[in-house]
Amino acid sequence: RVLFRVGPEEGSMVRVDAGVEGHVFEINNMAKHAVSNRWGRYRVHLILDYMDELSVIGRRVRLARGEVLRQTRRSVDRVVEAGRRPVGPSFFILRAQKAGTTSIYEKMVRHPLMLRGRRRESHFFDWRWPAPVDGAEPGPDAVRTAHEYYYNAAALRCHPSLLSGDSTPSYLPHPDLVVPRLQ
Repeated sequence: RVLFRVGPEEGSMVRVDAGVEGHVFEINNMAKHAVSNRWGRYRVHLILDYMDELSVIGRRVRLARGEVLRQTRRSVDRVVEAGRRPVGPSFFILRAQKAGTTSIYEKMVRHPLMLRGRRRESHFFDWRWPAPVDGAEPGPDAVRTAHEYYYNAAALRCHPSLLSGDSTPSYLPHPDLVVPRLQ
């Protein structure tokens, strides 16, 4: 059998029953852990997250046989879900300048599922909107390509559980310009 021990500190780690062979566990490398292989055959090393009675278990997903998962230090995503959500900010912080937008943004991106954009203030919907071509507004493909540059599109496509945001205070005084572009 494989022996798993987890806990908040090395001295207080306790044994956890791994259950039936072949189980998949949601993982989080933040917890202390130790694994001993006491079988005479190969095993897959799983890292278990320490959970107490107050922990909430998120949605459970039954994986298809042979289904592939992608893991980061912060998430586990199914490959079949890659590219299914729009790439770009999951939230906007719209406040007046010098009203705490940086502080709010910095607190939000501490969450393990938050992925920083290339810039906290992208200015995409005001200063960095693609320029008109021959007097016509840029097409959706040009806008999408320019937009994705600011939000780490490759990571967001591969890992749909990650979120990104925009905190550009100058959007607030220009609703006539920004709101139509957000739509």
